[in-house]
Amino acid sequence: VPAIAYGGPAVAPDDPSPDSEKLAESLVLLEFIADLSGNLLPADPVKRAKARFFIDAVSNTIQPLLVAVVAGGEPVDKVLEAIEKLQQLLPDEGFAVGPEFSIADAALAPFLARLELAFQSDIGAYDEGTGIKAFETLTTDARFARYQKYFADIKARESFQKTFHPVRPSIL
Repeated sequence: VPAIAYGGPAVAPDDPSPDSEKLAESLVLLEFIADLSGNLLPADPVKRAKARFFIDAVSNTIQPLLVAVVAGGEPVDKVLEAIEKLQQLLPDEGFAVGPEFSIADAALAPFLARLELAFQSDIGAYDEGTGIKAFETLTTDARFARYQKYFADIKARESFQKTFHPVRPSIL
């Protein structure tokens, strides 16, 4: 579980001050950072509400399905169905709530990246070859065209490229 210490005196990061506030949970931290920075949350209250709705869909659908399919052996089709539904939440162009990258996209990006890596590397609690087939479906099937464009736009972002470094079994 990701955690941060905020406030208090300046100390070494591995020894937080007892005077600092300790915060945990990735989606909570994401909102906290968005609040502090003034970035990532759309200025328009309707778009902010849509971003929160999107985050709720991610945390209640994609996140648990990723674990259930990759680690728990649930059928891969469940993730593909969830991504089809997720596409319906996306506008025709741009990111989750419009042309600008937002907190909604930042909430989903790590899960999509891990899912792609698991499928592409065929790492999971599914039959051999199932992950690769799912990866090929997600990246080539026309019914996932919106997902393909959306995730390509996320992966093209400098922030994504600087923070996600896939490790493939072939180089271990």
